[in-house]
Parts: sequence; structure tokens; C-alpha cells
Amino acid sequence: MPASSASTTEQRGVETTARRLDGLDILRRDLFKKSIKSPGWPSRLLTFHDERAKAECKLIVGKPHFRGKDAIGRNTQSSVAYDCIRKQLVYLKDTWRVVRGDLKGEGDVLRTLNTHKVPCAPTLNYNGDVGQVTLSQDLCRRYFPHGGSETRCPLAQHQHYWLVVQEIGKPLSDFESGKDLLVKMVPEDIPPGRIFLSVSALEDCEKPIVLQDDLESFFHVPLYMAIRFLSHNCPPSRIGQLLNNFFDEANEHKHGTPQRALYALLRAAIKTMIRGSNSQSSG
Repeated sequence: MPASSASTTEQRGVETTARRLDGLDILRRDLFKKSIKSPGWPSRLLTFHDERAKAECKLIVGKPHFRGKDAIGRNTQSSVAYDCIRKQLVYLKDTWRVVRGDLKGEGDVLRTLNTHKVPCAPTLNYNGDVGQVTLSQDLCRRYFPHGGSETRCPLAQHQHYWLVVQEIGKPLSDFESGKDLLVKMVPEDIPPGRIFLSVSALEDCEKPIVLQDDLESFFHVPLYMAIRFLSHNCPPSRIGQLLNNFFDEANEHKHGTPQRALYALLRAAIKTMIRGSNSQSSG
């Protein structure tokens, strides 16, 4: 017994190349298996070269885990993928990034965070452009000289872009409490589905997104999720109306901005529709 207790794991005959699967391992495996076996959606082998890392990336993907539903935007979709080089499951973000000299790509930001060992930041495996660029901005200038603006076309050039990270998380809606929700929020492309922009971004669609805009978005996301999934004083019959009024409905008002949420923020008040009355809750 003393000799056995003093032995290493390998000396005791334990298989050192194996490890026990935890809940997240099983979730990743199940998500990948589901995407590969999804009816009507072919599996694909994606290949691209990461110029910064000087590495080849080969991924097997099936049906996307997430797909943007808006007709406008960056057509973002994300997939649980199998990395044929590193022999592991990873997460692929397939999107179109804005082409602008002073704007860093998400991969560059993650690389900086990883280099400085910033906690809770996703681990960058690969990132890079994959060839296609948009022509919409050129057509806008050609057929609409002012492009909706007296100075320039509001459409920016976009480049097809892939980002691969090591972590595969659970959906944001899968949480047990308000504290758990806040812990799971990761500062990367504000979830769920980038549901709301800051006041200044709504007022000026050509304005670059800065830190203050992301911080404001982090207010809107837990508010949205809390109204949908946590206990509060809004009657169930009026939750849909509240979400629509604050997040979705476009309605011109005296400020000339087409979002009620903006008006509510400027007044620091939201119509919470307390049981039995339509009252104002300020904060």
C-alpha cells in the first residue's frame, strides 16, 4: 500500500490519455452530433489559412447552431465544428466584418486578451478573411449618389470572415438565476443575437461602435432576458406588449428617432404595466 500510494498515476496502470467527460463535454458532443445528422442539411469540410498564425484550418460542420434572422446585418451564423488538425470540437463564427483601417477584427482583440491572460475571454484558435467582399457600397454610390446622406453612402464594405474559438458555451437562455445569467454573459458580440443597440448608435447609423455602446448593450440584454425568464411584476398577458414596445416597435416621436426604447432611456423610465394599472417605473 505505501508503494502504491507513492506511485504516479501512470505507474499504477491508469490510462493517462483518457479523461472523464463532464457535462459540457457531453453537451458539445451532442450539439455537434445533432448538427451533422440534421435532415436536409449537408455536412461540409471548410478550409482556410490563418495568415497571422501561419496555420491551416480544416473544419467539419453541419447545420449552424445559430443563424441571424434579419434581412439586414452581417449574416452571422455559428456552428459547433470538428477541427481536423487539432482533433477537437470548436466553435466557428461565420460572419461579415466591416472593412475599415482603424477597426480591429474580433480575432485580433481576442489574441490581445489571450496574450495578456485576461480571464473569461474565449481562446482564439484561428481567424481570417475567406475571400468574398461586398459590392453593395459601390452600387449605392453609383445608383444613389447621396446614398441617403448628403455626404457619403451609409453602406460600408464588408469582408467574409471566420473566427474559431476553443470554448463551446450553452445558450444564454439556459440559466438558473439572475446571478447565473450575469455570470454567463461574455463580452463578445452581445448576446442573444445582438438584440439592441445603444442610443447613440440608433441616432447615427454611421457612427463607429465604441466601448460605451457595448456597455449600454449589456444593460439591455439582462433586461430582455429577465423580462422573458425571471419573476417580475408584469402580468404574463402583457409581457409580449412590453417587449414589443421597448425592443421592437418603431414609432416616430418628437426626437425623430424610430425606437421607443430610446425615448424611454432619454426619460429614464419604462412602462412596466404593473398589475392592475399602467404605471411608470423610473430608474
